[in-house]
Amino acid sequence: MDDRRISRGWVSCRSRLFCSAVTALVLPGVVYAQNAGLDELEKLERRFEALADDVRPSVVSIQVDRSQRYYTGYGTGFVLTADGLILTNEHVIQGASRITVVLFNGSQYDARVVSADPRRDLAVLQVEADRLKPVEFGHHDDVKQGQFAIVFGNPFGTAKRDGRLSMSFGIISSLGKNLTRWLDGSDTRERYYGDLIQTLMPIHPGNSGGPLFNKEGRIIGIIVAVGSEVDHVFGFAIPITHRTRDIIDTLMRGERVEYGMLGAVVTDASHRRTGARVVTQPEEGTAAANAGIRENDVIVEFDGTAIQDKDHLVRIVRATPVGREVELLCVRDGRYQTVSVVLDKRPLAETPPSRSRFKTFAWLGALFAERSPANTSMDRDRSAGDTELVVIKLGRSGPAYRAGARLRPGSRGLV
Repeated sequence: MDDRRISRGWVSCRSRLFCSAVTALVLPGVVYAQNAGLDELEKLERRFEALADDVRPSVVSIQVDRSQRYYTGYGTGFVLTADGLILTNEHVIQGASRITVVLFNGSQYDARVVSADPRRDLAVLQVEADRLKPVEFGHHDDVKQGQFAIVFGNPFGTAKRDGRLSMSFGIISSLGKNLTRWLDGSDTRERYYGDLIQTLMPIHPGNSGGPLFNKEGRIIGIIVAVGSEVDHVFGFAIPITHRTRDIIDTLMRGERVEYGMLGAVVTDASHRRTGARVVTQPEEGTAAANAGIRENDVIVEFDGTAIQDKDHLVRIVRATPVGREVELLCVRDGRYQTVSVVLDKRPLAETPPSRSRFKTFAWLGALFAERSPANTSMDRDRSAGDTELVVIKLGRSGPAYRAGARLRPGSRGLV
């Protein structure tokens, strides 16, 4: 597959990424083993064995053929219904000429796409199978930092032929993470990677689309990306919220997901702790322009909900029904103003362009990536053969830092 690259080393799970063995040393089970007796360890081991037996039949491996590019890709999915509905990431199956789903017992089925949502990166497949075991869903409200989490999947395509899935575990390291701003050359109209669960565990290319379980064996997230900053590896998952369940239900019915849209480019408010600032004057004809929203307005409330930051506003707008009239509380020239706005329908997301392939190397205390920028919106005037170096990681003690090198990732998006 073409790599989806994200600046500062963030990469999609289908990208080929070497995960350091150092990660295993910080797994909570290892720390637990150092401080617990044999009885406690055996109880923990038996619990994981029972959980593996319970959830294994609900997880599938996925192989994708792309004849026009003459290669195959792989990913993971899980069972939604006993009669063969499967959920995975949209990026796993995008551009596929053939999709093969492999069950845990090695049975293989051709799959068709029922519906997909590129913006939230979810897709529902159908296989002609019955008596499958659906997953049990948990809920994001019950997910806490520090809890155990378990992943089943198809890392590096190792289960794409026999269905023998791999299991790993770790902890929930953070909640509410936003990767959308790190997407290299992408338009956030097409992909939204916000409000994610961050985990610390071995997650590899091929785990995309797979389930993130809690210790009770209920799904709390859908693996979507893995991130690396030189010597650290993180996994990211779409949380199972009410909105996520609504999207999944819509896709299961074979329908397209609709998102509300203001039509304003916003960023975090720099002079306030909360709110989202409108970066440019909204284009004529958009919902924001029709409501009289102006450049430099700071939106602090949306329909009575206090706005924390840009990403919070994006989540609320996209979850609001199209055509609904809402009130926005804005700060303009130091004064509060209330405006009414009727949300537009966000154009249906299309498949994002493929990302360029990076080569990374360390030098002078920094990590650099070599890329071809020809496909990015900022570099359209360059030839296809041009390359450039991008600073991914900058060590504060190295010569590069002392020379004044800086990394300034983008931080604005369209709501």
